[in-house]
Amino acid sequence: MSSPEQKLSAVRVLDPDVASRLPRIVEEADPGRGRATLTWLRNPLQPRSSPLLRIHIRGEPWHHSGVRPYAWSYTPGLGPNGVPVIRVALRRLTWVEQTIRRDRAQEQRVKVGSGIDGILFDRNNPLIEILRPQIEALMPAPEEPVDVHSVIGEPMMHSSPILSRHVQLLYDYAIVPTDVGTRIVHRLGWFDIDIRIQDRAKRAAYAYDIVPVEQTGGISFFVNAIHTDNVRIRYVVHESVRDLVGVFSRETGMVRMVPQQGAEIPYQRSLMVGLRPDDIILSTRTTAAIFAFELAVSMIPFVGVLYDIGQLAYIAATGRTFWGQRVSEQELVVMGALIVLPIGAASTTKAVKALARAKALRRALDEKTLRSIREVADRGFVDAIGALSPKSHARLVRSLEDHFAGKLSFAQLMSTYDRVLGSAYLDALRARMLDKVFTRNFRGFRDPELAAAYERYLAQPKFRRNARAAADPASWAKKQNAATTATTRLRLQRLLGEKYVDVINDAIRGGKIPRSLTPTDIANYDKLVGLGVTNFADIQIAAKKIGGIGEHFEIDHLLEQRFWRNNPSVTSAFDEVSMSQAFLVPKNERVAGEMFRNFGGQRIHYVHTTKTVLLKELIPHGSEAFWTVQQIWDAHAHVFRQLRVDKSIVEAMKTDFRLLAQNLGQTLNTRLPAVSRMRHGSGWPRMYKNPDKPGEWILVR
Repeated sequence: MSSPEQKLSAVRVLDPDVASRLPRIVEEADPGRGRATLTWLRNPLQPRSSPLLRIHIRGEPWHHSGVRPYAWSYTPGLGPNGVPVIRVALRRLTWVEQTIRRDRAQEQRVKVGSGIDGILFDRNNPLIEILRPQIEALMPAPEEPVDVHSVIGEPMMHSSPILSRHVQLLYDYAIVPTDVGTRIVHRLGWFDIDIRIQDRAKRAAYAYDIVPVEQTGGISFFVNAIHTDNVRIRYVVHESVRDLVGVFSRETGMVRMVPQQGAEIPYQRSLMVGLRPDDIILSTRTTAAIFAFELAVSMIPFVGVLYDIGQLAYIAATGRTFWGQRVSEQELVVMGALIVLPIGAASTTKAVKALARAKALRRALDEKTLRSIREVADRGFVDAIGALSPKSHARLVRSLEDHFAGKLSFAQLMSTYDRVLGSAYLDALRARMLDKVFTRNFRGFRDPELAAAYERYLAQPKFRRNARAAADPASWAKKQNAATTATTRLRLQRLLGEKYVDVINDAIRGGKIPRSLTPTDIANYDKLVGLGVTNFADIQIAAKKIGGIGEHFEIDHLLEQRFWRNNPSVTSAFDEVSMSQAFLVPKNERVAGEMFRNFGGQRIHYVHTTKTVLLKELIPHGSEAFWTVQQIWDAHAHVFRQLRVDKSIVEAMKTDFRLLAQNLGQTLNTRLPAVSRMRHGSGWPRMYKNPDKPGEWILVR
C-alpha cells in the first residue's frame, strides 16, 4: 500500500516569505546522554549561515523511561511586529545554557533569555520563558503544549475548618504559584511569604509544608521549607501578628534531598534556620486587594479562564511576560474578555476591536494571533462563547463599554459575565473536567492541591518500602471521604461534582483512565520479551493467546512500516506487517515509568513513543519517498544508538533493511553513522512541507 506521489518544491532558498512561514525550531535529543538542544533559526532555509538561538538542555537520561526532563512549545511572532515565544518547562535536576550566532559568526554563550541582538525582543529575537514546576505530575507529556497555568498551577484558597474566629482569620490564606516560585499570601494582608527561584537556568528545587492548624492550635502560623541554594525565601508580616508567623528553612546543595511538594516536612531544630521578616507591614490594603482578586479567579471558573487568555493577549501585544510588569489582575481579565468575544460573534467584532484599540491591544487582535490564542485557550470556554445568542454577545460588549466609561465597576462587570456565561460555560466544562483534574496519561494530578495531597500520600514510609502498594491517582481519589480527608474530598467535589466517584468510574469503564500495571501484566510481558526479536506475526500470535497486552505494550517494527507503505517505488510482495522484525516495548512514558517505579524496569530496551518522536525529527512523516535506504538506515541506527539499544536488536534490523534496499535497487552499508553527520545544519538534510503547495516538500541541506 503506497501513498500518493509527493514532489520536491522548487522554492528558492532566499525566499523570505516562505522562510517566515516554516517551523523555526529544530529539536535534537540524545536520550542516552540526557542532552537536548532547541535551535531557533531566523531563516530555516539557510541553517549553516542563518542567525540562530540555541538552548542547550542537560538532565537525567530518559532512553529507558521515556520521561523527558523537559518540555517545550513555540508561539510564532504573529503580525508585522509579533514577538515569538519559546516556552520551556524543566524538571528539577535539569539545567540549561544558551548560545547565539549572529550572521556567519561563531556561536557564543550568553545569559539564558537573551535575544540574538542582545536584550531586544522582536520578530527576529524570540522571548524565552523558563518554567520549573515543583510537582512532578504537572510536567507536560511529550507533544503536549506547555500551558503556563497547567505547569505552575493556579491560585488555591485555604481557610480553617475550625470555628474559632481567630483561627479562621490567621488561616485564611492563598497559595499563588508564579513563573519563578510560590507565594503564600494572607487574605487580609497579614503576611506575604515569597519562595523564589533565583536563576531559572540552574537546577532548582524547593518544597514547603504549612504546619496544620491542628498542630498549632490556631494561635500561630508556621511554614517549614527545604530548598536548594538557588532558591531564596523572604517574607513580610503585619506588626500585629509578627510574633505569630514563622518561617523555618533548611538549605541543601543536593536537589535529591528536597522532597516532592506535598510531602510532610517536620521542624528540625539542628538543621533549620528561623528566618527574619524582611519587612514589617503597616498597611494591609494592597495585599488584601490582591487576595480578593485571586479569590475571584479561583472561585468563578470562567474568570480564571479570562485571566489566562488575558495573559496570552498581553504577551502577544507586548512581547513581554505579564509577571513583573505593571499590569493589574483586573486588566488581564478585561483583556481576556476583549480577546474571546470576536471568536464567538462576528457581529460584535467591530465594537470589541474599538475597545481593544483603546487598550493598546492592536497586535493581539491580529486574526492569526486570535487563532493562535484560541488554539491554546480553554476549549470549554470558547465553545460556550460560540454558543451564545447575538443578544447575549451584545450585552457583554455593552458591559465592557460601560466598564471603560466608569459606569460599571469591575465587580459588576464580573457579575454580568457570571449571569450570561455561567450556565453555558459549566455545561461545556463538564465534557472536559477530567482534563482539569488529571494529567494527560492519568499518572498524576493537574490540579496543584490534589497533586500535593497525593504526594503526601505517596511519601508515607510504607510506600517507600513497597511502591506497588500505593493506589494510582484515580483509585486514591475515589477513596477520599469526609471522615479522613475532608479538604481533599471537597476539592474533588468542586472540580468533578458531588458524584465525583461516579465520574471517575465512568471514565475507567470508557477506557479514558488507563488501568494500572499488575504483576500478571509484567509476567505476560516477560513471556513475550523472552521471544526476543522475531517476526511481528509470531509475537502477535503469542500475544493473542495471553490477551490484554495491547493496553500497555506495543509490538514495534524495528524498521517502521511507513518506509514500506509511503514510498510509491516499493513494489515488493513482502508482507512488511507480519514478516518484519519486531520487538515488544512499553507503549509510552506512563507505562515505562510505572514499570521502573513498581517493578524495577530492567527489561525495558526503549519506549515506543520516544523512538517514534526521534525518528520523526530526522525523517518527517510523509517525506519517506525522498530518502535513500542508506539515509533511512542511518536514521534508525542513530536513534537506536541514542536509546542505548542492545547491539543484537540493531543486528536483527539489518535483515529488513537489506530487503528494502534490494527492492529499490539501492546499495546499503550497515555501519553506524558518525554522530556529527546526523545533526541538522552540519550534514543531515531537513525536509519542510511547502506552506503554499500541499503535497510538495522543501529540501534544505
